[in-house]
Amino acid sequence: MCRPVTAAERSEASSIARRQDANYTQKVARVHWNAAERCALYTAINVFCAKFGIQNFGFATECKLSTKQLQIMADAVNAVSNPSGLDPRGIDAVRGQITSARNKSPPKDKAVFDLLAKGTDFRARMSGGEAIPET
Repeated sequence: MCRPVTAAERSEASSIARRQDANYTQKVARVHWNAAERCALYTAINVFCAKFGIQNFGFATECKLSTKQLQIMADAVNAVSNPSGLDPRGIDAVRGQITSARNKSPPKDKAVFDLLAKGTDFRARMSGGEAIPET
């Protein structure tokens, strides 16, 4: 008696076939963020942190960025010039830039990673009763 093929097995077989197909073309084009878009995102993040506090920046259970806030950030990114004529960045692209920030050297998104880490630290300190001074 044969067992059904799992989705993971189908995906792996498809991946192997794709790698062996010389005529395969990628269906999803991922366009890298340019410097102006990154600058606009960083500025929007700074505005958010200045208004709501670093402790509210991130996607942890106690501080999820709202869809509205992500849309404001996406609008700021889309306001910069787009010489390539690319589709506007959406909230998923903004969320992806924030959640994929890594502490690499030399990173292009280390500042976002550090801000997420600082927000986590502030939340932990505040939940322990420590008063965080506003600067």
